[in-house]
Amino acid sequence: MNCLSLPYDKCTGCFACFNICAKKAITMYEDKDGFYYPKINQDLCIYCGLCHTSCPQANIDENNVSPTSIVTAFYGTNNNKETIKQSSSGGIFAPLAQYIIGEGGVVFGAAFNYSSMRLEHFSTDERPLEDLQKSKYVQSYIGATFQRVRAFLNSDRYVLFVGTPCQCAGLKHYLGNKEYKKLYLCDFICHGVPPMRLLKEHMSYLKVLKKSVSSIDFRPKLNSWIDFFIIKNDFKTLYKTRWQYDPYYYLFEKAITLRCSCYSCSYSRGYRETDITLADFWGYHRYNKSIYNKNGLSMIIAYSEKGKDILCKIQCGKVSLYEIENEYVESAFKGGKNNREDRDEFYKRLAIYGYKKTVKEYGFSLHNTVIKNTIDDCKIIVNKFIKK
Repeated sequence: MNCLSLPYDKCTGCFACFNICAKKAITMYEDKDGFYYPKINQDLCIYCGLCHTSCPQANIDENNVSPTSIVTAFYGTNNNKETIKQSSSGGIFAPLAQYIIGEGGVVFGAAFNYSSMRLEHFSTDERPLEDLQKSKYVQSYIGATFQRVRAFLNSDRYVLFVGTPCQCAGLKHYLGNKEYKKLYLCDFICHGVPPMRLLKEHMSYLKVLKKSVSSIDFRPKLNSWIDFFIIKNDFKTLYKTRWQYDPYYYLFEKAITLRCSCYSCSYSRGYRETDITLADFWGYHRYNKSIYNKNGLSMIIAYSEKGKDILCKIQCGKVSLYEIENEYVESAFKGGKNNREDRDEFYKRLAIYGYKKTVKEYGFSLHNTVIKNTIDDCKIIVNKFIKK
């Protein structure tokens, strides 16, 4: 039995099978929609079964999976204004990473490779920590990252790996579910992932793909947690719009552009194989409206004593964390998406008509986006004038 025994719509593209194959019989290809899937070269395969045993999806009973027990949960923010501005939410990832680096360790996370125009997993030995910060609404390319994580662990270095819940599960199963004292797995509450190919098609639609892009910021915090989507090169801003007027954002929010497996995701129901989960604390108003922070507010969940311990260690004036009851955490997990048919219809239309015509059917055009942003800018100016 191999990893391809898994139903097509259950594969998360975590790359565990790719990393575990000693014969390099497995390659990851892009399917017709742009998502990564394994392909086995039967001439190289020795039928050892490791790709199957390392696959999280092949070793989980989705019908019986239940939410993972929470050790403790917090809400909070980073106390450094610059750090929180460089973060998408409350800025908790940065001090976690800084602690690991301070212990001589290494941090793995997703960053854009602008030369190949692909989101990939890098380590802080390769890229600055700032590149790994912030939300990126696209699936990252793992490559041989799991092998590099194991090499660092075998050399007795601390490792913090940050990724989607399914990527973290992939790493854990690749490592044989062995408990490493110096490994910290950190995921986030995930809405689902579109493919990088779709983002590139969006950038082509915006006419910025070939303009030496050097920055893609889904949440630049110009005014609050989430307001604008900005693309830049080294010289100027190439694209700036409020997120509600952007088709890529809209289709992502409506769960129309996600991977097939996202629509039956076990992790969206609270199941975890990690030490820590990070998230925006959008449900703050159900807890206490007065704690709102326009710069961002995080919810942090520890699923292990090891996770709780590192959260306690990073406080020390750097972050302010406040314990909250589990009921406020549970409301953040909403279960799988229910619009798989809309998703299939979108990708069908995309293949036939192309991106520009497809998003136009959802009410989007560059002309309308410019007009709506201009109207909003005028409203802000008028309101400021009235207040004076």
